[in-house]
Amino acid sequence: MFVWSKIRMVFAALLVSLVFNSAANATCYDDITSLGPDIVVDLSEHLRKHTTRTWTTTVYTNFPNRPFYCNGDEDLKYQSPIPESGGLLVGFHDGAYWVRMEIVNKATSIKMKGGTHTGSAVNTAVALRFTLVDGPGPKEGKFPSSIASIQKFINVIDDTNMGFWESVWNLPSAIGGIFGGAPEWKRRMFTHNLVLIYTPTYTTCKLDNPGLTVTLPDVSISSVTAVPRAGYTPFNLNFSCANLHGNGVTDRAVDIFLSSNDLGTQDTYLIDQRPGAAQGVGIMLVTANDPSTPVIFSRSSIIRGRGTSIHSLSPGSYTPDRFTASMGAFYFPFAPNKVSIGPLKAAAIVNIIYP
Repeated sequence: MFVWSKIRMVFAALLVSLVFNSAANATCYDDITSLGPDIVVDLSEHLRKHTTRTWTTTVYTNFPNRPFYCNGDEDLKYQSPIPESGGLLVGFHDGAYWVRMEIVNKATSIKMKGGTHTGSAVNTAVALRFTLVDGPGPKEGKFPSSIASIQKFINVIDDTNMGFWESVWNLPSAIGGIFGGAPEWKRRMFTHNLVLIYTPTYTTCKLDNPGLTVTLPDVSISSVTAVPRAGYTPFNLNFSCANLHGNGVTDRAVDIFLSSNDLGTQDTYLIDQRPGAAQGVGIMLVTANDPSTPVIFSRSSIIRGRGTSIHSLSPGSYTPDRFTASMGAFYFPFAPNKVSIGPLKAAAIVNIIYP
């Protein structure tokens, strides 16, 4: 009697254990986490301080096609460690540029049918919003270069039959480790890392005909002193700009001016300081847009000061990628009674700055 009762109890315990195991196995996860290829998003051409500070895009998962089995009716959850409120701040180039990343839309879950599936069955779309913001951000969000890696950015989780304590115990795996990688978790079936790239490109302009020589015709002393704008010679300065946004929009201010070391007592004409050069006469420049006003030269190549801006662009303004500044040069008798015959040569420098 005693022996039978003992055997019956063991059999009953085994039967209960089998029932519980059967319930526990009514899931999809198999203790394997499959990592898909990195999802790479290059923000460089989409975020600019003065024109486009916010950009929205959609990325798509590409989970490995390894097989897994579901009993049926399991709800697999799509989970991300990115905070729903406020998103995530990521600092590029050691925090020189900060970008707020937000998930604006993603599926919550997917209900599985019974049978064998592959990773393609749970692929999904994730809508992301990126905003260029003023720093500083958190230290842990700072990356030393133009590349930032967000670990386990999107996950497929099977929380079927998960008890309260298992949920609490695995909370760090579910929501933590954004930058360093979350701890492994047997219920995480599929995951992707997100790689962000931000190498900001800015509008740059250059002179396309450097070394230009403008040769004025020979004139007599009487012509220099009696004829307005004697020897007038038109010329063009040709420029081109790169990294324009959209259909020709500059993302920062551009200012072009002339400077020279061959200036007289005033900054409106150039002189030849060599021995034997013509005296009492210099070279004056004007722009075709304002031919009655002399160009003022700067004495600095980096600060325009009161110098004339021969072309300027403001942030967000439209410009063709190539343009021309039309100008003219002529003899200017700054001391008419002292004009003498001789060669006259002077140089000016074209400066492009981004104030």
